[in-house]
Amino acid sequence: MVRRNSIILVALLTALTLTATLAPTALAKNSKPPPSQYNGPPISGLLASAADFSGETPGIGTVDKATCTDGTDLGGGNIRINCDAINLPHNEVTIAIDPTNPNHIVAGSNDYELFFQGNSVVQRVIAGYYTSFDAGKTWLNGHINPDGFTFNGDPAVAFNTKLGLVHYGTINSNGGQAAGFATASILLSTSSDGGQTFGFPKVVALGTGSSRNVLFNDKPYIAVDNNPTSPFYGRLYVTWTHFTFDQFGRYISSPIFLSFSDDGGQTFSAGKEISGTSSTLCANPGNSFNSNICNENQFSTPVVGPDGTLYVSYQNDEFQGPQTG
Repeated sequence: MVRRNSIILVALLTALTLTATLAPTALAKNSKPPPSQYNGPPISGLLASAADFSGETPGIGTVDKATCTDGTDLGGGNIRINCDAINLPHNEVTIAIDPTNPNHIVAGSNDYELFFQGNSVVQRVIAGYYTSFDAGKTWLNGHINPDGFTFNGDPAVAFNTKLGLVHYGTINSNGGQAAGFATASILLSTSSDGGQTFGFPKVVALGTGSSRNVLFNDKPYIAVDNNPTSPFYGRLYVTWTHFTFDQFGRYISSPIFLSFSDDGGQTFSAGKEISGTSSTLCANPGNSFNSNICNENQFSTPVVGPDGTLYVSYQNDEFQGPQTG
């Protein structure tokens, strides 16, 4: 039987090549809508979860600046790391361990908060961070500043051993259910005190639009070259999915993009598409004009090898054939 499957592709990139080739890529422009309705790979679960709270008004309210410490033993080896007692979820958890100190851990999650605005209950989605210096026994909690956006989330955390930093990547966006989710952008916040506090974020990639002619950046993930013998020791990599939609609000493509920073996340190279082409693996796209171009993707993950080579895996939805193919 023939069926459409998601496949995992791997982009093999040498850091040396990236230095010379990262450059801006233009947004695809289509004058006609796709021939059939194809919605593309799934967009951020952060947005789907936020839209589930139909009884509250999303995207507004004051971010709680307070920090607290938890480490409640729930039994069975489980330790609670979040301090709040609000009956709303935390999801899309990420975690990283300091390569130089196994007792030092930093985690992140989408944190769904409730606030009162007059007589109304309002909801805010904010990126939470959780830091431990005692191998997970106790945890300091805080929030990543959305810096002008109404919410942030989709967390990704990594340590930078060369510079003694902790990096935290997010998707930041505006709007809510009624207005749609607008200007979805990739930002990066950095801590110089081991994850006790994080500074204002830096922009990696800006999104545009809210419903039509949209450039929607989604699902960032980060990695640092922590290999002292690598020629790119200390380089921070960010990968994400670059969704585009046409003037009819219909899905065009979602290639994987890459940017890097050599100054501890203060500045970033222009994003570049890296997901490539394949007439074998990407021959049956949802949108026919994407045939042989591997740009109906999601969920990228960068990893750095000991020699400084960057490997990026991601999910591609353009393969049709036997499940074992």
